[in-house]
Amino acid sequence: MGSHHRAAVVVTVATPLAVWFLIGQLAEGSGSDYILRVPGLAREVEVVVGPAVSSIACGGLLSLWLGGRSWLIGEGWWQVYGRLLLAGVLVAVGGRIVTAASSGANIGGGAIFMVGPLPVLYLLEGARLEARRLRARR
Repeated sequence: MGSHHRAAVVVTVATPLAVWFLIGQLAEGSGSDYILRVPGLAREVEVVVGPAVSSIACGGLLSLWLGGRSWLIGEGWWQVYGRLLLAGVLVAVGGRIVTAASSGANIGGGAIFMVGPLPVLYLLEGARLEARRLRARR
């Protein structure tokens, strides 16, 4: 596994977590109804983990960018990495919407459950097929 593949794995895992922490809670002030409730983290943990994961994601993105500028990363791999990153961001944003507290119906959460998996699965399958094609060409 090349260094750019390792950086891509780090970015693919860290970016959705960074987006999750950067968005923060989307709860209404008086909201008490949840579609899905995730256990909360202590404020002290969020203050440490959020910036750490964001720094890791930014460092990994910088590593990928520098690898691309020096032609260490082929053009086809950018399509794989881009699809994986976008899928991760969509999962993080959708996760924050689904776990938001509301007073009454969480229409956005229901829409995420109905439509959200389709673009994520499309992106993941496209990344898988492109990676398979690139490996076969090598």
